[in-house]
Amino acid sequence: MSATSSSISFLWGLQVSSYFNVAGFAILVYDYCITLETEMRCIWGTRWNTLRITFGVARYLPFAIAALDIYFATVTHTGNCNSLNRALFGITILGTVAAEVLLIQRTYIFWKGNKNMLAWLLGFAVFLGLVAFILPNELEKYAPTGYINSDGCLFITSRQYAIVYGVLILYELVMLCLIVCSPMTVNIYRNAIMYIGCIICEVAPNLSLLLLMVEFAVVTLIDLIVTVLAPVPYTSAIVTLQSTMHSILSSRVLFDLCRTEALESQSLIH
Repeated sequence: MSATSSSISFLWGLQVSSYFNVAGFAILVYDYCITLETEMRCIWGTRWNTLRITFGVARYLPFAIAALDIYFATVTHTGNCNSLNRALFGITILGTVAAEVLLIQRTYIFWKGNKNMLAWLLGFAVFLGLVAFILPNELEKYAPTGYINSDGCLFITSRQYAIVYGVLILYELVMLCLIVCSPMTVNIYRNAIMYIGCIICEVAPNLSLLLLMVEFAVVTLIDLIVTVLAPVPYTSAIVTLQSTMHSILSSRVLFDLCRTEALESQSLIH
């Protein structure tokens, strides 16, 4: 650890980052409490399938991620912590991937089960995943010996991981464009022009999905900006918040789907 990393301002920055991560965990717990009733109504009691398992990972893995983030941020570590760092980064990526899979599933519905679109979207995800995995590791090889976090025991995010956030933003924007241009969206808003007084309940859930997609992209963009531009001790300030927001927003996607199906059932009854 260099002299820079032991300075008062540097240690203060790490302390502030730990406060932000605790706040992210508090937001996760609060959201869970206010949405538990909806989860019980929409998810509990349904059969176990790929969608429910993915939801479970996206919903509950961030609790483990947040606990590990806070532990890593508040407890002093010695030796070589790079393995712990990679493990934490790996489970964070797993939680993010689960959230993105829920978005892919919703996009698939918007395209009325178009398997060609789904195959392209999955293939593009694999390609971007390889880019996000390979490039940061390649860039890390060129970090100078003895650089500020060479042992990995400081809770800071390497600048090269901005590539991961950049790739994530690109993928989320692609999905947002696919949803906007999907046959379902086009039909809904064409009908809205013709039957403006009758389709509010039909448009609202789909509009909320578009807003959620925008929020996904905004959260990831903030992560990217912080990683690239923030002073080094603050680069991990919103790590927990990032996984928290992806969990919250992806859960909302499934809850919106449940609400849409309930509205459709009511319209059929009436």
